[in-house]
Amino acid sequence: MAATTETESSSGAFSFDERRQTIGSALRDAVLGPPGEMGARPALAGLIALIILFSIGADRFASKANFANLITQATWVMILAVGVTFVLLLGEIDLSAGYTAGVCVVTMAWMMTQHNISGWIAIPTGFLIGAAIGTLTGWLVAKVGIPAFVATLAFFLAWQGVVLQIAKEGGTIAVRNEVVLAIVNKNLSPLMGWVLWALVVIGYLLAAFYTRLNRVHHGLAGEPVGAIVVKAAVIALGWGIGTYVLNQNRSFAGAVRKLEGVPVAVPVVVGLAVVLHMLLSRTTWGRHVYAVGGNTEAARRAGINIVWVKMSCFIMTGMVACLAGMALASQLNSVSPQTGGNDTLLRAVGAAAIGGVSLFGGRGKIIYPIIGGLVVATIDNGLGLMGTIGPIDFTQSGPKFIIQGLVLLLAASVDALSRKRASTEG
Repeated sequence: MAATTETESSSGAFSFDERRQTIGSALRDAVLGPPGEMGARPALAGLIALIILFSIGADRFASKANFANLITQATWVMILAVGVTFVLLLGEIDLSAGYTAGVCVVTMAWMMTQHNISGWIAIPTGFLIGAAIGTLTGWLVAKVGIPAFVATLAFFLAWQGVVLQIAKEGGTIAVRNEVVLAIVNKNLSPLMGWVLWALVVIGYLLAAFYTRLNRVHHGLAGEPVGAIVVKAAVIALGWGIGTYVLNQNRSFAGAVRKLEGVPVAVPVVVGLAVVLHMLLSRTTWGRHVYAVGGNTEAARRAGINIVWVKMSCFIMTGMVACLAGMALASQLNSVSPQTGGNDTLLRAVGAAAIGGVSLFGGRGKIIYPIIGGLVVATIDNGLGLMGTIGPIDFTQSGPKFIIQGLVLLLAASVDALSRKRASTEG
């Protein structure tokens, strides 16, 4: 066997990457995903292209106000896409995730508004409902053996009926809880925006150097220090520019109050992403999720509790869906029988797939659905600002759905072709 400078043992979720990375290869893997995966490459390229296109074609797209508006519009999509990612990593689907979010947040609003129950009780109740729904769905799929498509389609209809029963057909329940409203409608002070910037940069450096030291301690190749420093500098520069722009006053001329600061949605999404990334990448449970999604039979033979792993992923999806429902209610300041319905689930699954999460299971990172959520929100936001071009009115839903559908089809095609090429090369 010919000697090589790079070795990599591949055993699914239990693999150890022993490649002697250069700074260039480390940066490539961080942005584009590990070798053999497309990762977030298409989504990042698409996001950059969309930003350039809309900045040229829509006058208000690149404004400070729209920058903040785009972030808040994308919040619920990104969060729900993160939740759906857990079942996608198993190679499964949860068609009821949108209405799971609806049941949770409508119940919260009903408790707080109709019955004056404290948010300290109503909000945890919503998360418990999300966990209970996930437990039931996961049990039916993993233990009983009902295909996820069938089970979640049934719950899609059932939870829609529950939302209708609580909110009443045609009714609307106002959301007045300050915690829920703050998710999308409040901003950090300029000082706290810079504190968040410092926490992100320092947190990345600490995590990266800890990982490097841990790998070296176990005799594995650590990421080059230069690559860590370069990535930290890129994060610091990009996040710093975003913070500076958002800290500028973006209220309309003549407004009494200033509108400035990083939206609260940003630390919410960042905190969620960090916690869930740690769960997937730093725990035995996370490795088991990837193992089950990559090869269920091999994972079973390795002694992994398949039923529990699948159930836990559905539970996680249900709980994250509850947070997504809160973000959606915060954006609308109310809930209704349509909360969690319409195209809610389609946008979330689309965001995860566009971001790079494999629809075949076993591949994906938490950052992927967040990038995909930004792509979906950018399409919706940018097209709305372009107005009418020729015979096409881009402010209408029709053109938006067509373009989002084509982008999703393209992402799914790239995923399928990438997996096919990887299996052929293997």
